[in-house]
Amino acid sequence: MAGMNAGTPTRMAAEIAEQPEAVARTLAALRPQRAELRRLAEGVRLVSFIARGSSDNAATYGRYLCEVHAGRAASLAAPSVATHYHADVDLRGVLAVALSQSGETAEIVETLQWAAKHGARTVAVTNDQASTLAAAADLALVTRAGPELAVPATKTYSCQLAALSELAAALGRDDPAFDAASERVPAAIEALLACAPAAAALATEIAGAASLVVSGRGFAY
Repeated sequence: MAGMNAGTPTRMAAEIAEQPEAVARTLAALRPQRAELRRLAEGVRLVSFIARGSSDNAATYGRYLCEVHAGRAASLAAPSVATHYHADVDLRGVLAVALSQSGETAEIVETLQWAAKHGARTVAVTNDQASTLAAAADLALVTRAGPELAVPATKTYSCQLAALSELAAALGRDDPAFDAASERVPAAIEALLACAPAAAALATEIAGAASLVVSGRGFAY
């Protein structure tokens, strides 16, 4: 998280540092929506996640949460089925969850609208209450990351993960242990941010590498 100049953090570094508070705000804001989510998802046979880019990685995490914690079948949608092939698919009994940090990714908005026309119930996960995606959904889970000025998604991505944990909590059984773990997340992020000097040292060591492989599976995929 080194700045461009000593003592001057980059925008990205500053926004990374905002993650504990942003995630805490998001969890507090979205927890009251669990009852509404449960009503919307009543009788749902499949949760289908619609996303691109970094939001697609968040969607993968959401899929694991839905299946492992909530016991709900889940899948990752292919937006081109809607936007390019204009397929006629029966989506009755499906909860379509679209993720876009800005809420203005045209392909994601179009796919969610297509899903609704084909019988799906719809949820938006976005950082902008006034976005087109939020308006298109039956229910919007609006994250509380605040404006993100850096190009790479940092705090908005973390807040998407928090929103998906609330979605999974609503779709599953009441689990005090899960809620208690969620409440510890902001402090855990704060502790991880304290490792920044070690991370910077490691980055210096590997900066000259010609290639880098990152390995993970399950929730860490």
